[in-house]
Amino acid sequence: MTQEQIKDFTLRISQANPTKLVLIVMDLIDDQLEEAQKAFDGDDIKQYICECKKAERYVGELIHWCNYQDKVGAVIGNHFVQIHKLLIDSRINSNCDRLPEIKERLAKLRPIYEKLEKEDKEPAIMGNTQKVYAGLTYGKNSLNETSVDTDINRGYTV
Repeated sequence: MTQEQIKDFTLRISQANPTKLVLIVMDLIDDQLEEAQKAFDGDDIKQYICECKKAERYVGELIHWCNYQDKVGAVIGNHFVQIHKLLIDSRINSNCDRLPEIKERLAKLRPIYEKLEKEDKEPAIMGNTQKVYAGLTYGKNSLNETSVDTDINRGYTV
């Protein structure tokens, strides 16, 4: 992942509520699967395994976030468990044949969380963060982001 992608994901995570965070993690999984495919196509099996492990960790987080007391949550959690098994199989066998199936399964779950996100009115998980606005000013070839509330103390004081 490039530094720009890391910065983008960090910004999105800092502003996300719980439902939006699931969608962000799904985007992270998609990115890791793309990186794994590139590594496999480039015959870099070591990097392929590394990218699969990263995707497995993200899916593991989604598995833990599911509410298994709820029937719908249990069904969705089971889908994430199946995706996790496919990832493990892909990594152990060093074979990318299952990656399209994994992407397809994630794509089927995405609309559920997109609908939930529209209804979720919870505030951002992270509090005491800077607000960032994009598009207030722009450069010749880029969109500038502006941070506000920069003078507020966001840490501990002694």
